[in-house]
Amino acid sequence: EDSKLTQQLNQISRQIKLLEEKVDTSIIRQKERIALDRLANSISHYARRFKAERSEDPIRLNTSDLTLDFGNDLGRQDALWEIGSGSNYMAYHVSALLALHELFLRHDDHPVPSFIFFDQPSQAYFPELNVSEDQISGAKQDDVERVRRIFEVLANAIKRTEGRLQIIVLEH
Repeated sequence: EDSKLTQQLNQISRQIKLLEEKVDTSIIRQKERIALDRLANSISHYARRFKAERSEDPIRLNTSDLTLDFGNDLGRQDALWEIGSGSNYMAYHVSALLALHELFLRHDDHPVPSFIFFDQPSQAYFPELNVSEDQISGAKQDDVERVRRIFEVLANAIKRTEGRLQIIVLEH
């Protein structure tokens, strides 16, 4: 009924059509695939260093659910919440965050800070709130080795980013 609104709608439709002609969605999809492949490779790299469950399986960042998906030999996809333990979740969360930072640091003009905080990543192995020296020395050697591995993985991330990523770890 309002010819002014119809004119505005037609003008906006023409602008959208012009912009769609300028934007090549296939290039955008290709860049997204490349970025997701890089992420998958980096996540796998860190997960293998953690010796996390299913670290040899194909891992993909599911951008619609913002979770990790794991493929298997039968073609089935499992989500992160379907596999593993608290230590496994920690390993994959840290791996994904390091991989994301690695990806962002490839570009000088990224808006993501070049530092990351991890608060008590050892909590997955030593869930007690106040762990004494005696408890640590009496802890299972396997858990101590896994905690050591956390710091080795973080050091590896700093090396892979050529010192451009600062990692701050808070522990008791």
